[in-house]
Amino acid sequence: MAWYRGALDERRVGRILSELGREWRVLHAVPQGEGATDIAHLVIGPPGVLAITSGVHSGIASAEAEARLASRSLTRATGSPIVAQAIIVAEEPTSLPASDSKVAVVSAGRLLRHLRALPAAFGPDLVASVARAAEEWTTWRPFSVDAAHTDPDDAFLHLHAEVTRARRRRTLWQSVGLVTLTAPVLVIVANLFF
Repeated sequence: MAWYRGALDERRVGRILSELGREWRVLHAVPQGEGATDIAHLVIGPPGVLAITSGVHSGIASAEAEARLASRSLTRATGSPIVAQAIIVAEEPTSLPASDSKVAVVSAGRLLRHLRALPAAFGPDLVASVARAAEEWTTWRPFSVDAAHTDPDDAFLHLHAEVTRARRRRTLWQSVGLVTLTAPVLVIVANLFF
């Protein structure tokens, strides 16, 4: 269930990021190497490259690792030094432990203001160039094509359907249990009065 809640949070952050203007590029669920993990949201815009994740299922160390991966992969792909900044979107930004890291921790309600307030580092041409590199699968999976990698929206819809079916089954079993418990009582009451 924790993974499902994390997925809901990541989708909410994705909807918020879709409100950024045309000068921003946003990629979601960017695969990390050959594994099944990903960078939740890779944002490329005037402030540079930002690796954004939800604090529900991610910590400071994980956010830093995603930003380092983005930096290495995009530097290799573009041939220019790219330094990604890590951002965690947390329901309660103060709930994450304090650290010496440079990871920004912001609430979902402040995310757009935070991003737009960052100092500009990329012009439109550099945003477009880095975004093109980020959109290439070889940037993230340089050694093989992973045909099994599924669309994150399809995977979420499948998970959501499973959760909905589980809720219906639970409700059905609760109803059956209630009938099973009340039926003998009704039979006893009926025998007393008839």
